[in-house]
Amino acid sequence: MRDHTYQILNDIYAERLRQEAAEGFTPEQEDLHDFGEMARAAAAYALAACAYSIPAGNVMRDICRDRASKIFPTAVFGEMANCPPREGLIRACVLLMADIARIDRRDGWQSKLDRTDASSRRFARVRDAAASADSPAARLTGQEATIGLGGPAPAGEPPPDRVLP
Repeated sequence: MRDHTYQILNDIYAERLRQEAAEGFTPEQEDLHDFGEMARAAAAYALAACAYSIPAGNVMRDICRDRASKIFPTAVFGEMANCPPREGLIRACVLLMADIARIDRRDGWQSKLDRTDASSRRFARVRDAAASADSPAARLTGQEATIGLGGPAPAGEPPPDRVLP
């Protein structure tokens, strides 16, 4: 299962690279779409994939197509309406990824790795302070020292956040 998940992620990334190279999508162009256009297009692709998968004559197929056209008016025309479900869902993921990247650029988001590194540095300071014999932290048990990490972050560092193993 894990290998298949990686293949799906690889397909999403390959489609993202294809769109950048073949269709000329750039971060600057994506930044102009700040009214939810990319998220709506992704939803329309997902609904079109849903409609494609439902047998003709089923009312849900019509509902999916109708909703897709209301979310993104061009959804019932051209490649979006006739896109095979897997390909449509891959494109939906790429559009969501592009919209997330746009939001991150707008908000000056710091990567999870950078925040994790800052948390690790704070933990190392507490651990080192606890190891120092003349420090009040030396009297803390390991659990108490770790609990102390939940306090305010030192100046210049992001607030602590939970890091999963």
